[in-house]
Amino acid sequence: MMVVILSWLISIITVIGTGIFLLNLYISQAHKYWETKGIFTPKTSPIVGHILDLILFRTTVAELLKHYYDQIDERFFGIYIFDEPILVIKDPDLIKNVLIEDFHHFSSRYIGISHDEIQKNMLFFQKYTEWKSTRAKLSPVFTISKLKSMVPLLEAIVDDLVQFLNENQGVIEAKEITAKFTTDAIARCAFGIEAGSFVQKMPVFREAGRKLFENSLRNAISQLIHVFKPSWTQKLKLCFFYQPSVRYFKSVFLDTLYNRNDSYRCNDLIDILNDMRKNEKSEDIDENKLAASAFQFFVASFETTSATISFTLYELCVNEEAQRRLRTEINEVVEKFGGITMESLKEMRYLDMCINETLRKYPVLPYLDRVCTLDYTIPGTDIQIEKGRGIMIPMYGLHMDPNYFPEPSKYDPERFAYKNSNMNEIHLPFGGGPRNCIGERFGKLSMQVALVNIIKNFKVEMCQETPNPIKFDRKTFLLTSDVGLPMKITKIKCS
Repeated sequence: MMVVILSWLISIITVIGTGIFLLNLYISQAHKYWETKGIFTPKTSPIVGHILDLILFRTTVAELLKHYYDQIDERFFGIYIFDEPILVIKDPDLIKNVLIEDFHHFSSRYIGISHDEIQKNMLFFQKYTEWKSTRAKLSPVFTISKLKSMVPLLEAIVDDLVQFLNENQGVIEAKEITAKFTTDAIARCAFGIEAGSFVQKMPVFREAGRKLFENSLRNAISQLIHVFKPSWTQKLKLCFFYQPSVRYFKSVFLDTLYNRNDSYRCNDLIDILNDMRKNEKSEDIDENKLAASAFQFFVASFETTSATISFTLYELCVNEEAQRRLRTEINEVVEKFGGITMESLKEMRYLDMCINETLRKYPVLPYLDRVCTLDYTIPGTDIQIEKGRGIMIPMYGLHMDPNYFPEPSKYDPERFAYKNSNMNEIHLPFGGGPRNCIGERFGKLSMQVALVNIIKNFKVEMCQETPNPIKFDRKTFLLTSDVGLPMKITKIKCS
């Protein structure tokens, strides 16, 4: 009996060993791709290529790409994700070519398309043809006139925020507080829904949004595969976001959509989607596409906005002089205009500089991805990038490059007092070119209104729990603090 078991174990070990040997042999050959192109690539790990530390959760996507960005003195270089060659671009002129001037060669994202029907129809994931049509239909939501009409709505929501902070002075978790504000802002301004994040302990709408970006092992693995091995997503039937939350948002959005009375228009996203539903041919638009458009708005605005507000508050804690200067500007401009308006916000130059510096130091999505959709010869070389090849732009590396931003770890809003000539190619918090973030204007408006009201009414300070420096969470492709952003907040007494 023992002989049979031993023979069986030897056979299994032999099969496994042979499989590993053959896999390693195949991938070792694949890892010669960039060498044949004459493109530099750093030393690889067996089988996994350059993402061993990501797989083991020893680093973040941002820090991994920055590590190679800092290490390699080339305009571009190659890395491997298992057997997949990826071109990483760090030269500002070449980045401009990829994102703008030669956009028709790089018109789609590299990221995998989710198995779920809602997620696969989101603007972010769509390939060029579908993306172009959807983007044109959603753009009217984000005009200056529409945003101007949203300021009173945001002011009403920020009143709830200020009242909540008044009642909860002391140590707060800034990321959670700003997430409540952003949840209510998007729900009200886009969908005509009262989410009630500040009046309920954990409303369903807020809980569903929280789970979308939860730093769980499930999210980490699924999102890592979407980002780095997109060909696996359909084979494994993976979804980028937590599906129960996606289904909840679909039901809420469609319920609001179908119950909106034709005589009652809010000029919000619901009205735009209703017009699409009534004007498009039935085969061109269905419930999943409608819900995907609404879900895209939530996702595009939520995490970037809440994270940027909370990171700005964090930096104002650490840099008290910047906080004093910003508060002085806010008080002077609000007094001049008699309140908060689009015009008064436009005049708050230091506020804009603070937000830009936060977005430089903490780009929530720390890289950009594209896929080569037509064979492309890199300008100034005879190197051809074939159709289907993935491209990555290490945005966090660019933002922390001392050649562009001296003392990059220092929070210095004055960097943005004057933009240098290639700022648009190196400061890319909302992406660049035609596929930049559609929610940028709404996101920035929300950031401004929230920060003005918080800094005008409260002093933010470091407390014992405040991280310094911040360490990033390794279980998400986004840039977030691994312990949150706790800080002390105190009401400013009127003199």
